[in-house]
Amino acid sequence: MSTMAIQDLEMVWTYWIQKSSITQADQFYKDLIHTIKKVQVNFTIGRSIESIREAYRKTTYQECAIYYIVNENGVIEIIRILPEKSPSNSSNNLEIPS
Repeated sequence: MSTMAIQDLEMVWTYWIQKSSITQADQFYKDLIHTIKKVQVNFTIGRSIESIREAYRKTTYQECAIYYIVNENGVIEIIRILPEKSPSNSSNNLEIPS
C-alpha cells in the first residue's frame, strides 16, 4: 500500500468520526480494509480506468474509490483511497496519482 493510500485511510477514518461516531468509523474502516483485501486476492473485481491513467484500476466501497495497479511483478499495489465526494475538498475525486 502506498504512503498516500495509508494517509487516505487515516483521512477517511477521521471523516467518519466527524460524520458519525468512533464505533461507526471503526466499522467503516474494517469494511474498507476487507474490500482492499478482496482486491489483493482478485484484482479483476475492479474496472480498468486506462482511459484516465495507464494500467490503473478502480473499485469502490460505499463513498470511497480505491485506485490500484498490478505492477510488472504481478503484485497488486493500492495507490489511493479517495472519497468520491469530499465535503472538505471536492477536487479529491479527480486526483489520480501517477
